[in-house]
Amino acid sequence: MKIVKVRRVGNSNVVSIPREFEARGYAPGTSVLVEELDGGELRILPTEQLRERIRTIGELAGCERRWLVQHFGPNHGTWMHESAWGRDDRPVVTQSEPVSMSRETTFDRDLHAVRDRDELRALFTDLCQRLALDLQRHGYVGKTIGIKLRYDNFQRATREQTIEVYTSDAAMIRRAAGQCEQQD
Repeated sequence: MKIVKVRRVGNSNVVSIPREFEARGYAPGTSVLVEELDGGELRILPTEQLRERIRTIGELAGCERRWLVQHFGPNHGTWMHESAWGRDDRPVVTQSEPVSMSRETTFDRDLHAVRDRDELRALFTDLCQRLALDLQRHGYVGKTIGIKLRYDNFQRATREQTIEVYTSDAAMIRRAAGQCEQQD
């Protein structure tokens, strides 16, 4: 079988099957690996087969670099081979700056949005104040404020808003969080 047209994704050999292969059992747009055989013929290998072929780091280490480069492209294939063999010159990082900071609480009982409105407002303001103090104590500021809600039916809703300036001010955080609360 010779494939004439395939759409490459980056430098890898992961391609999207053209429509004319639908008759051979491949849905249009299916991702497959294409292995080039001697003589230029291409062999189609569905990505599911690759997952079955390489399930562990040990199996990945057993793959030849050439094969990984052929199937995943020069950058990713080389990286996979080197990583499987534990070769990495990057320094070990044991600490890093946080990309986000949050405060949350779980209530002892379900609070009703209308009946317990005053209690919820006070708790919400307290969380914003505690967050602001933590930001200030560490010398951090933030610009995207988000809230996460869990309802009595265990559904969750998250909302966020990016404000114009970086802040660690409790009142600004509370105002932005309140605006998130109003979003539908």
